[in-house]
Amino acid sequence: MTTLTFQNKALSVINQQNQIWLTLTEIAKALGYSNDTGIRKIYDRHQDEFRPNMTALIDMPTAGGIQKVRIFSLRGCHLIGMFSHTKAAKEFRHWALDVLDKEIERQNEQQTAVKIAPLSKQHQQNIKELVMGRAKSLPKDQQARATITQWAALKTHFGKSYKDINDDQYLEAVSLLARLPLDGELLLDQPQAPQTGIVLTPDELALLLRLWSSSTNLHESGHHLLRRLNGLLVGREVDSLQFNVRLHTELLKAIHPLIERLMLKGQITPKLQLLEHKKH
Repeated sequence: MTTLTFQNKALSVINQQNQIWLTLTEIAKALGYSNDTGIRKIYDRHQDEFRPNMTALIDMPTAGGIQKVRIFSLRGCHLIGMFSHTKAAKEFRHWALDVLDKEIERQNEQQTAVKIAPLSKQHQQNIKELVMGRAKSLPKDQQARATITQWAALKTHFGKSYKDINDDQYLEAVSLLARLPLDGELLLDQPQAPQTGIVLTPDELALLLRLWSSSTNLHESGHHLLRRLNGLLVGREVDSLQFNVRLHTELLKAIHPLIERLMLKGQITPKLQLLEHKKH
């Protein structure tokens, strides 16, 4: 238990909700009462003027065991001083406000000094896998350049290495990488000239539809699991599931325009797509 000093008297302090509180006994000592009876009478007469943030009853160990003890915050102490008529009352009121000002300043400094968590190791690994995965999906002669492009985009956007960003910027980094156009990559969401000479084989069509079906199922079931398991998963378990759900969401966005174009060309019909979903 820490102490404060008033007129060379050491007052024992109770830390309640990260604030300074004093017991009846300590306030009586500061104001020059021989016991806490005078303070009790002051409170009893004016208790309707004390707000919940000024006084409280708490369990405290005493000589007679655990008992309910009334305590007062610095604002409560100041109000007690307003009703007290001892010689020390006026100075006690000023003292309580001075300590309160210092306490508020300390709390503000603590809040300002709180550091945002750095990017976690798991999130670093996820970003690295996303960068490498996108690069490896390109022709080999484009992979090195694509890797450099992605790292450079992150550094330009955040002004520092991806490892030095804050953890609350993780989703922003993933979104940036997912939307970044890369040389050699087919941009399916942009209008393209029709390529009537290209016809997918039945096996290629089946593979595309299986990919669409599995991504749809994993996207939907992943969001369902996140809702159902909320509060049960922790740390890396949450990160891993959220990361995979996002990847399947991005995959669906990429495949959907291709599915629509193939349906227009007559290579895929709604019926065929429905049958493919039922198979899997």
